[in-house]
This record gives sequence, C-alpha cells and structure tokens, in this order.
Amino acid sequence: MPRILIHTDFDVDYGLWGVMLPVLVYFGRGKWGKLALFAVGVGLLGLHYGGAQWWGLLSVPLLALYNGKKGTWNIGPLFYWYYPAHLVAIYGLSLLLERAAG
Repeated sequence: MPRILIHTDFDVDYGLWGVMLPVLVYFGRGKWGKLALFAVGVGLLGLHYGGAQWWGLLSVPLLALYNGKKGTWNIGPLFYWYYPAHLVAIYGLSLLLERAAG
C-alpha cells in the first residue's frame, strides 16, 4: 500500500516524512539515545535542504513523552475556538504588517 500512495496525488502537510515522524517516534519509545540521534540527524538534513519542514522536529520531545493515556483535562472544545481564532489573529497581523510596509 505505501508504494501506491507514493505514486498518487495523495497530499498531506509536511509530505510523507511529516506522516512518518510520529510513527518513527512511536517505534522509538523508550530508546532515548536512538531517538535523540534520529532527531539530530533529521534536523541536520532539514538545515541542509532548507524549508520549514524540519520545524516539525519540535514535536519529537512531546511525542516521546506521551504515555498513551488520556489526560485529566478536557480541553478538546478549546481547540474548536483556538484554531479559527489564531487564523484570524495571523490574518490581522498580516494586514497590520502590510499597512506598515506601505
């Protein structure tokens, strides 16, 4: 199946490696040394090739520390408000910057 997905127009944010990053972190649970080397290696590749994708490595420590249990706080509904609000804030900031630039 992965070979089929490579040859289609199946498009996701951060590409194939954006999907593979949490999968690889999952399989590296408890192997902190290997996980650190993986993160450093991917970071160096990202710096070499450029782009914003390597910023996804900031999620590695959070993914590695996840214990598989649901948290005690129910903050799920917060994200229904946060996501559109942050997009509006970014849009407003872009308007301010465009106006300031002339």
